[in-house]
Amino acid sequence: MEFNLMTVLVIIAAVAASIGLFKLKSSDNWQQAQAELEFIDFERVSTYNQSSDRDVNEYLIKLRYQYQVQGQQYSGDQVYAGLGNAFSKQKMAEQLVAQYQGKQQITIFFNPQQPSKSALKQANLSNTAMIWLLVTIWGIGALIIFAYNKFFAH
Repeated sequence: MEFNLMTVLVIIAAVAASIGLFKLKSSDNWQQAQAELEFIDFERVSTYNQSSDRDVNEYLIKLRYQYQVQGQQYSGDQVYAGLGNAFSKQKMAEQLVAQYQGKQQITIFFNPQQPSKSALKQANLSNTAMIWLLVTIWGIGALIIFAYNKFFAH
């Protein structure tokens, strides 16, 4: 098989998605801590997508919380471990903010090996779901490479 730019890009994307899934899944073993929520809100961020020739909206969650682990003070701003704080649907961002807005004390999750790493929520991703997601990511990647090489790379 010939390695062209498309193949390399698809492999990089699949590896990046897989790493993100493993980071997300790693938070299953994180411990809980009480935290003080300083603020939570969201903002709409628009970017131009050339391939669809239109603006694409994302909804970025902005939050900050303070927590302590063994007497050491930490702050966090992540919704999920290993992922960015952007949502593709406004309703999802609104629901998350509404769930926490007005609260001062919240429960967060932190990595016991690196307490400075924390997240507002755990993934709740089963091992079976993880395997299916990985198979799907790599399967779609293989199909894209196959289709590109079959129909476009000449």
